[in-house]
Amino acid sequence: MDIRIVEGEIGIVVAHAIDPDFEMAIPDGNPKIVRTFHSLTTQLFTDISEQLGLAGFTIQPASSAPAQATIFPIGGSTDTPMVAKWTVALPAQTIWNQVPPVFLSIIRAIALELGVIALLYGRAFRSSAASEAENRFLAQHDVCKLVCILVN
Repeated sequence: MDIRIVEGEIGIVVAHAIDPDFEMAIPDGNPKIVRTFHSLTTQLFTDISEQLGLAGFTIQPASSAPAQATIFPIGGSTDTPMVAKWTVALPAQTIWNQVPPVFLSIIRAIALELGVIALLYGRAFRSSAASEAENRFLAQHDVCKLVCILVN
C-alpha cells in the first residue's frame, strides 16, 4: 500500500497477492497480483479537516508544499515523495467546537437530578409539616383534656 499520483489523481495504490481458496500454500513461482487504485477526493480531505480540526488538510507532492505549512512524509516514490499537509489551527477553536454539546448534556443531567431532589425534598417537607400540624392539634386537645380532668 502506498500513496501515489496516477493520471494526475492522488490516491492509494494497493497490491494483493491472489491465493487460491482451496490450497493451503501459495504455489511456487511468481504469484498473481491484483493492483487497485483508490482516489482520494477533496470531500474526503474536507471531512478529515473538520473531524481533526486541521485547516487545509491535503496530501500532495513534497515539492508543492508551502514552507509555512505543517507537513508529514507519508510515502510516494523517490522521484515524487508525498506529504500530508495542513495548517495548524489554534486548538481553542477545535475544543470549542467539540465541548458545547457535551457540556450542555452534563448541565441538563445536573438540572434534572436537582429537579428530582427538589421534588423529593418538597414531598418530605410537606409530609413533615402535615405531621407537625397533626401533633400540634393532638397536643392542644390532650392539654384541654388534662385541664378538664384536673378541674373536675
